[in-house]
Amino acid sequence: MASRRSLIQINGAIQELSDSDQLLGYLPIAAIATLVVADWSDNEQTVSATSVTTSNIVLVAPAVASQEDYVSGGVKCTEQGSGTLTFTCTTTPTSDIDVNVVTMEAAAAT
Repeated sequence: MASRRSLIQINGAIQELSDSDQLLGYLPIAAIATLVVADWSDNEQTVSATSVTTSNIVLVAPAVASQEDYVSGGVKCTEQGSGTLTFTCTTTPTSDIDVNVVTMEAAAAT
């Protein structure tokens, strides 16, 4: 069986995945979204996330340097839209928070 050639973008760099790197037929796309302090309104903020659709799998986690602010602010992702993610918080953070975003779509059958 011939190997498939799959490319993904991780932090701006294109990388090739082998068949063994693929996760159960899903191809991950990783990005970083920044929750800017000034953009919180009524404990909610919507950010652009171009790889997000209304139906794909989305995993979010704070970047290591932002974990304390993310947790202490009660930040969580509460909605995914077409190209957007909405976050809510219980307490408005006092600094910008970087959030790792991984999206996965089913790989095309070959």
